[in-house]
Amino acid sequence: MVRLLLFARARDLIGKESIDFSCDTPTTVRNLRGRLTETYPKLKSLLESAAIAVNEVYATDETLIRNDDTVAVIPPVSGG
Repeated sequence: MVRLLLFARARDLIGKESIDFSCDTPTTVRNLRGRLTETYPKLKSLLESAAIAVNEVYATDETLIRNDDTVAVIPPVSGG
């Protein structure tokens, strides 16, 4: 299982702090974004600009995700 941590706006849109999902074969961050968009359409626009971290390290779209990884969706931060 992969643990997906949701922060800020992502958590608000889904109504959960985390989601567990199976990952029988390694997948890329790009594929994860697509899978999340299909499962949670409300996340689509947020995922286009959110940073993704895998095991507490910022990831690229090509970073592999495997079972037992922890993935965080980090929405953009704005301030004034």
